[in-house]
Amino acid sequence: MGVTRVMLACGVFVLQACNASDATAPITAGQPGVVNLSLGAATVATTLPTPVRLWVTTPEGRPIEGAQVRWAASQGGSLSAASTATDATGAATVRWTLGSQAGPQTLVANVEGRDPMVFGATALPDRPASIKFDYDEARLRLLGDTIHVAAHALDRFGNQSDIVPALAFENANEIASLEGNVLVARRPGLASVKATADGITARLSVVVDPAAPEVSRVWPDTIVPGGMITIEGANFALLSDAVELTVGGHEAAITRISGTRIEAILPAAGIPCASTAPQTVKVSVASAVVMSTVVLRTATPVVLSRGQSANILDPDATRCTEIVAPAGGTRAKYVFTVINTSLTAAATTGFELHGVGTGALAGRTATAPTATLMSAQSAVSASTPASILAAQALKPALSAALAGDRDHDEHLAAQRAVNRSYGSPAGVWNALRKSSTTSGAIGVAAAQVRASIGDTVIMKALYSSCGRGAEIRARVVYSGSRSVVLEDVAAPRAGQMDAEYQAIGGEFDAVQYPLLQAKIGDPLAMNTAMNGDGRVTMLFTRYVNDSLPGIAGYVTACNFYPKGTFAASNEDEVFYARVASATESPDEWRRSMRSTVIHEAKHLASFAERFVRGSAFEESWLEESTARIAEEMYSRTFANGGHWKGNVGYTAVRCEVLRCDDRPLMMWKHFSVLHQYYRGIDTLTPIGAAANGDFTYYASGWSLVRWAADQYATDEGAWIKALVKGGSLTGLANLASVSGRSPMEMLADWSLANAVDDLPGFTPQRAQLSMPSWNTADVMSGLAAMYPGLFVAAPLKARAMTFGSFKLPVTRLRAFSSSYFSFEGAQAGNQLVELRGEGGTVLPAGSLRVAVVRVE
Repeated sequence: MGVTRVMLACGVFVLQACNASDATAPITAGQPGVVNLSLGAATVATTLPTPVRLWVTTPEGRPIEGAQVRWAASQGGSLSAASTATDATGAATVRWTLGSQAGPQTLVANVEGRDPMVFGATALPDRPASIKFDYDEARLRLLGDTIHVAAHALDRFGNQSDIVPALAFENANEIASLEGNVLVARRPGLASVKATADGITARLSVVVDPAAPEVSRVWPDTIVPGGMITIEGANFALLSDAVELTVGGHEAAITRISGTRIEAILPAAGIPCASTAPQTVKVSVASAVVMSTVVLRTATPVVLSRGQSANILDPDATRCTEIVAPAGGTRAKYVFTVINTSLTAAATTGFELHGVGTGALAGRTATAPTATLMSAQSAVSASTPASILAAQALKPALSAALAGDRDHDEHLAAQRAVNRSYGSPAGVWNALRKSSTTSGAIGVAAAQVRASIGDTVIMKALYSSCGRGAEIRARVVYSGSRSVVLEDVAAPRAGQMDAEYQAIGGEFDAVQYPLLQAKIGDPLAMNTAMNGDGRVTMLFTRYVNDSLPGIAGYVTACNFYPKGTFAASNEDEVFYARVASATESPDEWRRSMRSTVIHEAKHLASFAERFVRGSAFEESWLEESTARIAEEMYSRTFANGGHWKGNVGYTAVRCEVLRCDDRPLMMWKHFSVLHQYYRGIDTLTPIGAAANGDFTYYASGWSLVRWAADQYATDEGAWIKALVKGGSLTGLANLASVSGRSPMEMLADWSLANAVDDLPGFTPQRAQLSMPSWNTADVMSGLAAMYPGLFVAAPLKARAMTFGSFKLPVTRLRAFSSSYFSFEGAQAGNQLVELRGEGGTVLPAGSLRVAVVRVE
């Protein structure tokens, strides 16, 4: 017999392709696991619809009949016969029933002497008969914990079907939620997940059974509203909305959470002002609660030894202050100020100050003690009849001296408007100088051209208008090195007061101008640009008496401009002042006028210096405050007038009152008006008039600037000149820039200094709580002793209370001013001080801040 060949038949799915012509391939060497021919796919445990055939031929292709083919099926498959013989065509046939296990199955055909041939088929799962979950039960031990739910459809043999069961949460949706195939625990309880496939269903039991939470640590040890709190422990949750965290009953906002750690923020608002004390921290996980303690501090603690102070300027820390009791429950006294940091002079804010004591103070009602805030001290003993008479004689002179302080605010505002509208005249004068080559000099004022004593000149009195003015015929009564003095020929005492005018001019040349030039500003800073003669013109005219009652003197920016800008300009540095009335003695007139001269010359200096630099004019309050500084420096030129940081007391003022020498009224004005400010401090402000007719800001503004110079200047004159000359800033911004401190910080320190400067037996630990140049308490005591019906020794308006519970309303606190309170007695516990809005409401965000100093 020749070499035989074995040929294969295709399975049922390609039966039609198997014919005599393409069934000639020989059996090749078999390889384990390699399927030589794939017969397709059929359901498990089913018989392939087409028999499997194998052809055996000779090498020449002739069929071999009677060859035995042994068949073997894998995976539990069965055959119609274990062995079959080839027929006359060389074909052996068998029927193959697949096994019950889904997946690849094989049928091996063996012919003796030949390599086996491997047939392959894929057994497909039968239709679903059951559904199985990966877990017998889904048990979750943390709220927010998750588990992946996997359900599988199985046929009757346990093969996994290709059909994916649909999942649905059957009940108790609040217990858990199903997000896709992920189950999320929400709250303790039982539920189930239903799986459905081809009409078959199954259910998975869901048990949410969180363990009780545990707290091992809470930090920080002390928390504050708006602050972070961290809790460490176990069995918390994985979802922030599954846990509630409260501190002292106030819910905290959870920002991060895990099973072992909670991070949260206590709300910044809505927590009542209370003493610092341990509070319960409660962690609630579903119905399980665990508690711990932490110190909650809603108040800003203030721990002060005698002489120490604290400024509480952070708006979040202002509302609630806790004055911590000194050790041993000793006696203590505090001055507490509420400051309004608004920079708008017209603004006011109402508030209430509430107090609660702790410890032995708890439940105690505060009472008003009989002692006043500032102890009265008298630098003047029992007034003698002579001093009383002198004081009475002072009143007309005082009225005349104070007259210059009235009605200036609107006039200075008008000067600022001129400056804003027309700018500096320096450039205009420059242009005129360049165009005057043919005519020579630019031209100077008539008073400068004819400055011989006895000559008369025509001047323009300008006030409300730069374009027109009253024509004044005046006589030259003094012509000096730095000033020309003119008297209105229509003055009631015309020609009778030359000596007084000459004394005023001489004093300006010898004392006042050098002082201004060296330490404040030069009234003649524009003189070269204006082609002037280097002198200030003082025009004393009844125009001021008749047309501007209540004004002692004034200056106008209009006169710095050439006539081409303002036809009525005098083209000169001019100071206008009133003349003596018919009933006023020349001596009393001069007494009140001398400080007015340097005051108004200072305004000239400010205008001139800022014109030279092209700077904006200063705000009225600071312009007037620095004019008062000029008067103060002038007062130092007299015996016992004091010196910078000399802490001078009533002795300097007393000489003005009693006329112990030829000095004029100067500092008496400052302190008498400062007394008025102190008495009405809640409703007044140093940064402008609080109402029509209010000029207390001249004195309070002076006090603020004087205090700032004392605290922050290393060279008094250079510091004040920088302030007067200005730059891009004006008002409080200018003062803050020169001082190097914010307005808010300065207000806090100055307010406390007003209360405790030179308080008997008290020395502040911070120098900012003092007034180095003046002993204000001594001055006020001296005024009270001299004028018992007009002044009090402690004029600062303060609300004094013992420690305990209180409610103190303040109807309105003016911008950039202070309300004062004091608390004193045996401090047997902490004193809580809460700042509330009007009517006891929660304090709204705004401009109020607090400062406190311990004085005993």
